[in-house]
Amino acid sequence: MTSTRSLLILLAFLLLALAAVGEETFPLTKGTYWVYRGPAKWTDNGVTVNKTVTVKMQVLETIKRQHVLFAVVQGHPSDFRGDQRDAPHFLIVRAGAGAYYLLRGERLEAALKRIRNPKDDLLDLVKESEMFLDLPLTVGKVFGETGQITRQDGNDTTHRWLWMVVKAAMRTFTDVTGIAPAKKWTEYKLFYRTNPDEQWISFVPGIGMTSYTYRHHPDTEGAQLSLVEFHRGE
Repeated sequence: MTSTRSLLILLAFLLLALAAVGEETFPLTKGTYWVYRGPAKWTDNGVTVNKTVTVKMQVLETIKRQHVLFAVVQGHPSDFRGDQRDAPHFLIVRAGAGAYYLLRGERLEAALKRIRNPKDDLLDLVKESEMFLDLPLTVGKVFGETGQITRQDGNDTTHRWLWMVVKAAMRTFTDVTGIAPAKKWTEYKLFYRTNPDEQWISFVPGIGMTSYTYRHHPDTEGAQLSLVEFHRGE
């Protein structure tokens, strides 16, 4: 009995420690924000728009239920088109210590309604296809829909509909407000590809996303945004 109780206590402390690691690795406390800037291109009513855009992603609210964290954010680098003064809301879900999912639109509204209902067990709240981050990151790691990971009709460079960690390198952020310019960080490059488009994300543990690139084939729209300001909430 004593050994079983000790094991349960140890597991509880381990889960708490892992959750703390997850919170530190991708800071999602209320008030945290990231500002991205860079060239973007898209079509609006048949007219091609080319401009430098600024996108702010800010954590408005966090909700914790057992081992799951929900962060309501306004703005996201993938939403680079249109007027950023009325940026839409997104929901970032951290399940356990390292699995992160991104919900938007009707999926966000349905999820928030369930999350705010204490009687809802939240079974099957997120989908594998909504996963965009799986910590810790290592070069060569793949994650996403299980069915896409097991498919055998591509190779290491042509796999589609799953995330791949393709590179890691040390760097500093001398031109980003809010980050100590002399400090060195490990930055990971992630790649996601479908038939018509592809996404590149740079992620730094302790900061979050440091760049976002989107390309649509043929070249009808795209963006190349880099982090220019970071602020960690209280």
